[in-house]
Amino acid sequence: MRRKLLVLTVALMLAAMMSVTAGAAWGQVVCDPDDVEDCLSTSTKDECKDGGWKNFTTGGGGHQHHHIFKNQGDCVSFFATGGKNLPAG
Repeated sequence: MRRKLLVLTVALMLAAMMSVTAGAAWGQVVCDPDDVEDCLSTSTKDECKDGGWKNFTTGGGGHQHHHIFKNQGDCVSFFATGGKNLPAG
């Protein structure tokens, strides 16, 4: 019985996580172009590492997405300064 409950709990958690990223690739953060700073307020500089900076995009028309940051350093700088160094992407 505990195993079934655990499996159900994990399945529900995964479903909830997937609904948050609906329409975007796993781990991708898609921001409204007019509200980038607020959209990024829950992210951290650690998410910029290992190519993670590419996951931060703005939604364009259709399925077009544009990178918010031009590289990892731009991403880390934004979070390290609390958003004072604006993204250059």
